[in-house]
Amino acid sequence: MICKNCFETLPPGSAFCPRCGAPCSQDMPVNVEKKGLNRNTKLFLIAAALIVVLIVIIVIAAAGSSHKSSSATAGSDMTAAATGSSSESFTKPNIPKINYTSAPAEDFNFDSTSSFNWFGSHWAIHTYLNEDRSDYIRLPAVDSNGKPVTAIDHYAFSKSKVKGIQIPDGITVIESSAFSDCANLETVEFEGEVEYIDAAFKNCTSLKNIVLPKGLKTLKSLTFSDCTSLNYVELPDTLEKIEMLAIASCGNHVTVYIPASVTEIDDGAFDDSVTIVAPSGSYAKNYADTRLQRLNQTANGGGSNGTGGSPKVGPITYP
Repeated sequence: MICKNCFETLPPGSAFCPRCGAPCSQDMPVNVEKKGLNRNTKLFLIAAALIVVLIVIIVIAAAGSSHKSSSATAGSDMTAAATGSSSESFTKPNIPKINYTSAPAEDFNFDSTSSFNWFGSHWAIHTYLNEDRSDYIRLPAVDSNGKPVTAIDHYAFSKSKVKGIQIPDGITVIESSAFSDCANLETVEFEGEVEYIDAAFKNCTSLKNIVLPKGLKTLKSLTFSDCTSLNYVELPDTLEKIEMLAIASCGNHVTVYIPASVTEIDDGAFDDSVTIVAPSGSYAKNYADTRLQRLNQTANGGGSNGTGGSPKVGPITYP
């Protein structure tokens, strides 16, 4: 017999279930097989559900472990790519935020200028009249009559004592030598896109870090020449070409970030103090690899580096 209450198997002739104490009767064998089957089915379903839950937990745990492993591997590859043979990864320098003072339009002479490389005239800052002022200034976006300013003319700030320049949105052309020989100039900040910058920062011996603006397509020759304190130059993702001697005779260890958009770099674009930072698989990375091989051949007595004495590319890192 089987107890109807707990389905315990009972000894023959039992009056009460020894397990649950329920009274026993003669009709207990009725539907025993069906009740036993229902109980077994329930136990089976419970066990099956537990197994399914366990499998799901294992799959989720395995997926998480795989993801972490992949992330760790990717991070490791990124570090290795960023550093070459070094154990340190590239970190963009912290460029301090500067509070600029708006310079009044009366501090400037304005005139029209027509660049050889750009058709049409621009209303330009022609001369900075307060050249002995040694602070951080924001250039005016309009002249004293409210006419928009779109350019900075040749030698507009040359030899001035200004320490920092903030260039407002709307100025899209900066002519050659616009800031040449500004010995105190430490920083230049761009608010908007700029289409053209010629050899504007020659002999700016205090210039440290600069992020060039979007819109720029070519880094011209001698843009940064004899900038002996230069530490970091970040090129925009609109840039396509870097000309010969773009960063030359700076004498300091200069890190240059070159985006994947660059597809042409002249031989001798950089001097041998430059470290190139470029995305893996980019033109700049391949260029740097080739130049480093030439440098190694030259260092080992393998002949000319192919630049005719022009500046060379030095150590390389890739992010």
